[in-house]
Amino acid sequence: MLLNLETDYAIRLCHILSLFDARVNADSLASFAGVSPRFALKILRKLSSRGLVTSYKGARGGYELSKPPGELTFLEVFEAVNGPLAVGRCRGEYVCDWKKGGAPCAFRGFFDDVESAIALKFSQRDFGLPADVRIKLRAELETDGQIIA
Repeated sequence: MLLNLETDYAIRLCHILSLFDARVNADSLASFAGVSPRFALKILRKLSSRGLVTSYKGARGGYELSKPPGELTFLEVFEAVNGPLAVGRCRGEYVCDWKKGGAPCAFRGFFDDVESAIALKFSQRDFGLPADVRIKLRAELETDGQIIA
C-alpha cells in the first residue's frame, strides 16, 4: 500500500504547522514541504474544511493547526484528504461476485483486519513533539530565510 502524494504532503504540512506557535503563510509551507504553492493550497483547503487547520486572510494571513499538535492524529489528516480509510472494495454495501453467488467472501475479513490495524496505527500517531525537538526542527526550517507569517 502506498500513500498518495496528497496524503503524504498533507501529513508534512501539518507536521510543519505543528512546529510553529504562529501562523505560517502558504508559500512558506509549500517551500518547507517541497510542494508547489497551488498543490499546498488545495490540500490546506481540504484540511481547513474538515476543521483541522484554521486559515487567516489578509497581509498577516496564513495557517495554523486548529487544535494542539498532540491532539491531531495522522488518521484525521488521512481522512480529511481521502475520506474514510479503505484497504479494499470489500466494505459497506459493495457486492462482489462472491457475494452475488452466495458464497462467503474469502477476502473481506482479511481486508477488515488490515484496515483496522492501519487505522489503529494512524490514530495512535499524532503531531505532538517534545519542545526541544520542535525548537530544533523549527530552527532548521528558519535557517533557509523563509518568510514565516
